[in-house]
Amino acid sequence: MTEEELKQFLQWLDSDQRKAGLKYEQLRQRLILYFVRRQCPPAEDLTDVVLDAAVRHFFKQNSLLLTKPLPYIFGIARNVCRRYFDKQTLIDGETDWGRLLLSDYDEEHRYKERRSSCLLGCLQNLKEQDRRLFLLYYLKQTKTLDEYRLGLAKKFGLTINGLRLKMMRLRERLRDCIRSCEQNAQA
Repeated sequence: MTEEELKQFLQWLDSDQRKAGLKYEQLRQRLILYFVRRQCPPAEDLTDVVLDAAVRHFFKQNSLLLTKPLPYIFGIARNVCRRYFDKQTLIDGETDWGRLLLSDYDEEHRYKERRSSCLLGCLQNLKEQDRRLFLLYYLKQTKTLDEYRLGLAKKFGLTINGLRLKMMRLRERLRDCIRSCEQNAQA
């Protein structure tokens, strides 16, 4: 990228030169972290490739008009990461699947499992009628949801506003219970 392109890119990030520099550095750090999490050893080099490509694309396609550039830039990062692993496979001749499987996946999977188990436990702690009402309220998928919920309110002897209020309170109780359960599981 040329100095002029960089200057315009920074100006686009923020009109204040100091703030623009900070935003650029934050973006750079986020990209480095992105590559580190995906186990790409040359994370800084790949980050430079992404930023150069992003600046070129912004000026070539007049993308400075984009209001949300981060998804676009991280899309470029995904492509750079994919190309990096494709090249590694070609160089080595064999794919190292252990390196390609992201450790983030395992952590995310454990988090979802822990959260699901906490949700089930917290639902079991509710009174039978509250649990049944909660599940009926949220698990029903229909085009006539308003009519369904109005019928549900009548079935449980509530007004529609009473039903909404009850659901709000149950959600809060479940949210607190799940938060407490997750904290206990991490300790």
